[in-house]
Amino acid sequence: PILSLIGGNYGILTEFIGTAERFRIEQKNLWQRLADVAKNLVFWLKKRWLALRDSFGYYRQAARPADLFDCMLIGGCGYAMFSYNFDFLVAGFTLWLSAMLTGICDWLLRKREPWLLKIYAALGGGAFAIYLGYAFQ
Repeated sequence: PILSLIGGNYGILTEFIGTAERFRIEQKNLWQRLADVAKNLVFWLKKRWLALRDSFGYYRQAARPADLFDCMLIGGCGYAMFSYNFDFLVAGFTLWLSAMLTGICDWLLRKREPWLLKIYAALGGGAFAIYLGYAFQ
């Protein structure tokens, strides 16, 4: 009687929750459940693939020929220093230094933001080279 007196005002339901119709769960066999899982998995993989493809499209458009030249310059400096000294520490610090110098060159000379994938790849490679230098010294 109290619920009917309120009459649905203030967001309160007019009927008691215990008398509401309950959800009915369908009994599915194993093959139906596996088909549902496969369908959801395909949907999830397709969504992830499209997101990954779009992000690579962004990076492909963000790269410029000068950035590709910088990547070759960074890799060449690291390779040259490793070939000259056969020391991972020197190669790692060379990668870090050349990544910072190309980033500064982008900011000061080219008057634009540096391509961060180039910087992150060089810093990651330099960190790995320094780790190898300390591990095998």
